[in-house]
Amino acid sequence: MDKNQGPLSWLKHLLNADGKTDKKTSKYRLMFLVLCIGAACMLAGNILFKTNSSVTAVLTSNSKSSNSNDVSALGLNKSSVNHSILDEEKQYEDELKASIEDMLGVTEVRVLVELDSSDQQILETNKSSQTQTTEESDKSGGHRTIQSTSTNEQAVINSGNNQRPIVVQTKKPIIRGVLVVAKGAENIEVKKSIVDAVTRALDVPSFRVAVEPRK
Repeated sequence: MDKNQGPLSWLKHLLNADGKTDKKTSKYRLMFLVLCIGAACMLAGNILFKTNSSVTAVLTSNSKSSNSNDVSALGLNKSSVNHSILDEEKQYEDELKASIEDMLGVTEVRVLVELDSSDQQILETNKSSQTQTTEESDKSGGHRTIQSTSTNEQAVINSGNNQRPIVVQTKKPIIRGVLVVAKGAENIEVKKSIVDAVTRALDVPSFRVAVEPRK
């Protein structure tokens, strides 16, 4: 075997196997070889791309599942929170509608209330604080005192069968705005009366209340 043959000797041998092949035949063999190499590269690329896509899809699915489980574990169920706000808005709307319809000169009332959040409950808690003092000295004779305070706060749980935190205060939700549409609101005096009634009933400023006449 010739030791001077390089790593591409097999390629030269393929292109001119018998040493007598003409240039046209060698050209066809070269084109065929290039096509084979290109097809092999495309096949390898497709396999790698599909593998990476599958891995990415699995990772994305696992991430979404993990996030969903974390939210459920913390009790932060977004749908339940939104449902609670909608219930409270509906209650405000029904009560306002019934009251405004009893006013003189007002009929066919429709009320829309938008809340910022649901009721906020303030729980009874036990607070305990601990203060720690540390004195340090350095080689040069200097002294310094470090004082740190840690506070621990725990909710008080009732001792009944259904153990729940003790609620000491419930704050009403913040009202973003109120819209009242009613027949009779085209009268300035009636409109002013509706605004006054809503602001006093809900304890909101007048600029958050809009009253419009109904068609």
